Amino acid sequence: MTNLDIILAARMIIATPEHWCRHIRKRNDAYCALGAFDAVGVSPEKHPAVEVLESALTEAERAVALQRLKDVFNNSSPAPCSIVAQFNNTHTHAEVIAAFDRAIERCRTVDQLAEAPAKIAELV
Repeated sequence: MTNLDIILAARMIIATPEHWCRHIRKRNDAYCALGAFDAVGVSPEKHPAVEVLESALTEAERAVALQRLKDVFNNSSPAPCSIVAQFNNTHTHAEVIAAFDRAIERCRTVDQLAEAPAKIAELV
């Protein structure tokens, strides 16, 4: 599975507020952002798709997550999965879905850029 496939699948799992939760990876049929990656079958602690999601956070979103990690956990250099977890726990469902959508768009843009040389070669 590509990063795009994984992020799309994880987003689908938490697409509705009823299937999304905070502060725990899985509660009944609901998942947090990292739990959704677990449900897809990838380790959020190690998979680059989580890094893509973390990089799609806005500066303000990242700042809130980083501040919470620093205040609560005394962690000033967290892994991307920790930032995503705190973002999930401090933001609304709509904001989490919007971050997934930005990550999906980033993946699609990267895929299009990767395909561009072959398409140009076909034209000449």
